[in-house]
Amino acid sequence: MQLFSKKTLYLISILSLFACESKISTPQYAMISFAHISPIYFNVAEIIIRNDYQKITKATDNIDEQLPIDLSQIANSWAESRLIANGDNGQLIFIIKNASIVEKNLKKTTGLTGILTIDQAQQYNAHISIEIIAKKSNASHSKQAKTAIEVKHSQSVNEKITLNQRSQIWYQMVEKIGIDMDKILDKNIKIYLKDFIIK
Repeated sequence: MQLFSKKTLYLISILSLFACESKISTPQYAMISFAHISPIYFNVAEIIIRNDYQKITKATDNIDEQLPIDLSQIANSWAESRLIANGDNGQLIFIIKNASIVEKNLKKTTGLTGILTIDQAQQYNAHISIEIIAKKSNASHSKQAKTAIEVKHSQSVNEKITLNQRSQIWYQMVEKIGIDMDKILDKNIKIYLKDFIIK
């Protein structure tokens, strides 16, 4: 007994082919890691990572949920890899205040010129803001130090860009922010939190 007609089998084959192509063409991105960079040891008992950005109401032009890897993940990964507690009291608090990428639609060329022009269609503005507070106290005295940084990066894309190309640009933006964030945090910590660092 024939369960499927030739027409049905042909349709199933076509749909399966499209499904396979779609699966193959979706890019996969590696997590951006800081494990290869030497950690910084602090004379505190614990490291606290706090993501305050999650509590902020996200704007409609915010694309965090569409990113292959978002900025909060990068900041969290940095703190887990590079900040090590090695003391018997005190805290170092790593606060993620902002970790957003926002999309802005750009003005397009109109008229006949617009037909012949490939415009930049969107601009993506990445922004990460972090504060670090170190504090400890004992019976005789207490001390505290802190530093804060901001890193921003913008990238525009043209109107002919594919979904995969757009995703690749987002990933590259996040990667660049991560590299810049590492350099600035490393420098600031060694200046402003030097009294808490174990050398």
